[in-house]
Amino acid sequence: MGRFLYGAFMTHSPQVDHHVLNEFNVKSPELIAETNIARIWRVVRHDQSFSVLKVYKGDDMLNEAAGVVYLQNCNGEGAARVFQSSKNAFLMEYLDGPTLGDLSRGGDDHKAAHILVETAKNLGQVKFDQNYDWPELSEWIFELDQLERGASWTDKNWQCIEQSRHLAKKLISNQTDIAVLHGDLHHDNIMSGARGYCAIDAKGVIGDRAYELANAVSNPIGVEDLMIQPGRIAFLLNLWSDAFEIDRIRFLEWIIAQRGMSISWSGNHIPSDHISFKLLDIFIELYESDR
Repeated sequence: MGRFLYGAFMTHSPQVDHHVLNEFNVKSPELIAETNIARIWRVVRHDQSFSVLKVYKGDDMLNEAAGVVYLQNCNGEGAARVFQSSKNAFLMEYLDGPTLGDLSRGGDDHKAAHILVETAKNLGQVKFDQNYDWPELSEWIFELDQLERGASWTDKNWQCIEQSRHLAKKLISNQTDIAVLHGDLHHDNIMSGARGYCAIDAKGVIGDRAYELANAVSNPIGVEDLMIQPGRIAFLLNLWSDAFEIDRIRFLEWIIAQRGMSISWSGNHIPSDHISFKLLDIFIELYESDR
């Protein structure tokens, strides 16, 4: 689940295998980011333009393979172009930023919100390969279903988790508008480049279209005080449900389900006062009042 972090400072100097550089016909690699499973390099292509080469540390892409196929299917429509791929590496369009997260952190949160939904709508126009074995959204609730109560969690924390789990099961069992989704569409996974704002770091998952924007309401990192403001939440709910043509209450249900899933992916060691619990509590209170 690694994220592209352009411009990150590196404390070591690994090298790209020259066979990989030859395979992709690139040169002058500059390490710009590293995740647990991959290294990301800015490289120079044969036409002297910059590109991004992501090389995985193992023999394959693990759970990121579907995301690469997703970006390839997009063919530049709302997403960064993938020029070439192999079993454990791919070459992608270079985007120099900023991200929509940078816009929000810089005080332009409303502009970022409008661009995000337009990007989501563009992605929704893509015709994806229906013969590919896409992961299913239903598989993503496993950790939430199995989650045990954290030692520091309050009764309210646990009640929120149980409400999230209940909604997740209900929604998964009653998915209506099934589509191939980016799966992790939020502010810091949309970056500006020569062709405008493009999505990156897709997961590639098939499921209810209303899930696509659910994670973005709790983003980006760095604006936590803004995230919990009722005015901001209401603005995003109204803007994105209207523009994406999804029922507002159903959208809110997916937001609650996704927040619980996000907590479960991090395990039950998250402190009781974590921003995720604050948001989950706010979302549930809003849901109960709006039903």
